[in-house]
Amino acid sequence: MTTRCDDSLPVKLILFIDNLQIGGTQRQILALASGITRLGFDVQLLTVFPGGQFWDEASKQSGFRLDSLFPIRSRFKFGRVISFLSVPFRLRRLLSDNCPDIIYSMLDVANLSARLATIGMRTGPLLVWGVRATARQSGARAAITQWLCRLLSGGVPLVIANSEKVLTAHENMGFRIQHSAVVHNGFDTDRFFFDAEGRRQTRRKWGVQGDQILVGLVGRVDPMKGQGVFMKVAASVRKQDTRLRFICVGPGSSQVKIRLSDLLHELDLGTSMIIANGEEDMKQAYSALDVIVSASVAEGFPNVIGEAMACGRACVVTDVGHAAELVGDTGILVSPNNDRDLALAVLRAVDQRGDLGARGRERVVRKFSIETMATRTKQALVAAVAR
Repeated sequence: MTTRCDDSLPVKLILFIDNLQIGGTQRQILALASGITRLGFDVQLLTVFPGGQFWDEASKQSGFRLDSLFPIRSRFKFGRVISFLSVPFRLRRLLSDNCPDIIYSMLDVANLSARLATIGMRTGPLLVWGVRATARQSGARAAITQWLCRLLSGGVPLVIANSEKVLTAHENMGFRIQHSAVVHNGFDTDRFFFDAEGRRQTRRKWGVQGDQILVGLVGRVDPMKGQGVFMKVAASVRKQDTRLRFICVGPGSSQVKIRLSDLLHELDLGTSMIIANGEEDMKQAYSALDVIVSASVAEGFPNVIGEAMACGRACVVTDVGHAAELVGDTGILVSPNNDRDLALAVLRAVDQRGDLGARGRERVVRKFSIETMATRTKQALVAAVAR
């Protein structure tokens, strides 16, 4: 049960996530903070430590407060571990002092911390979890965190997923969900649109000629994102259309990047494949592409595809997570881990890229705006408070 400190004030909402580093969920929580603030909520965006690319972006926005539980991030691993173990206690004290009506956390680390912080609070905020992945995360720490989330999930009044498949996946994992809502991701169509000059500048930087057709995969370098499958597709397709070049754009550890480079040489891709780090202006990066590919083996709601659609790019996506409903009939859908079908889909998208791109932009504007996401989130939160 939520108790308000002052009923004359707007609804006080804390949006809580462990960090604001580069990531799809981080992008979405920042967009939600802006969107739901415009709907009259008193919003505080809270992280464990300050810093990160999206932290800098959030600090420049007005309307909501940006805070962290700890003022600095320890330089030493032991210090960071101690800080993370004390997050629930620090968060509980903040909730007691600030009296928010709702705390809406996102992703397993923040969800677990928020659940532990609110256990036993006689008067406190309504707890809402945000879940956004269809597959278990790898690694011992992630496995333990998710196991604890499953164990404690029965006491969470509301779970918001960004797709039906994500919600079903969590139920199949053993999460005990009392009440749920599905709120699709939202995309800033005023920020993401086709940028002709940005296209020219970025292609020049990447060494792509004006008449070449650039097919790209955008996302962190990770086996789940399918860069390996994409490179096999590039090795096959480039022989059928000499105009095509390919690029992988995204951050990744040096070890993973080395493995990717090894595969590039193994497939004898040469200059047909470019490996680039993440770009500061993703609108320009999307605009530089002609076709964008998502070869992921697991997804929630692929932000990269929604942003690329907003920029008028033709999309080829694997049928995982919420990708099918996102692209609708404006993109080409294939099964994951199928480089043969993916290669055929890329060639088809190249031929239809103008039509697919224009219809994709229209679909995002109509169905997946930030305003729609914020309004549906507000409706879900208000209904939960009423219960």
